[in-house]
Formats: sequence, C-alpha cells, structure tokens
Amino acid sequence: MGTEINGIKTEINGMGTEINGIKTEINGVNTEINNLRSEMHGRFDNVDAKLEGIGLQFELTNDSRINDVGFITDKVNKLEKEVFIIKTNKN
Repeated sequence: MGTEINGIKTEINGMGTEINGIKTEINGVNTEINNLRSEMHGRFDNVDAKLEGIGLQFELTNDSRINDVGFITDKVNKLEKEVFIIKTNKN
C-alpha cells in the first residue's frame, strides 16, 4: 500500500509539472496575442494616418479645382463684357 501511495504521489507531482508547463505555454500564447494586438494597433494607426492624409489631399485638390473654376468663370465673364462693349462700340 505504501508503494501505491508513493506511485500516486509521483503521478500527482507529474501532473503538477504538466499543469505548470501548460500554464507556461498559455502565458506564452497570451504574450504573443498581446504583441500581435500591439502590432495590429500600430498598423491600423498607420493606415488611419495615411487615409486621413489622402482625404486631406482630396480636399485640397477639390478646393484648388473650385478656385480654378471660379478664376476661369471670372475671366469668361470679363471677356463676355469686353466682347459686348466692342460690339456695342462698332454699331
């Protein structure tokens, strides 16, 4: 009976060692997940920054085009007035 108890103790100690090994592996997996999470946050922050930059560039381009259209419209209006004045003076 003493031998059986010693055998059971040995098995229990072995299980404890296995459980500690599993805990160590789980901690390692948790660390990897946290590292991956941090890396993904960094990547998404970079993507967000680039998208924001693209959006701002589109806004600037759009504003520039609006200004160009306004400039061209003003020039056309002035030319129309000058043509009208020239036609009026010829008659």
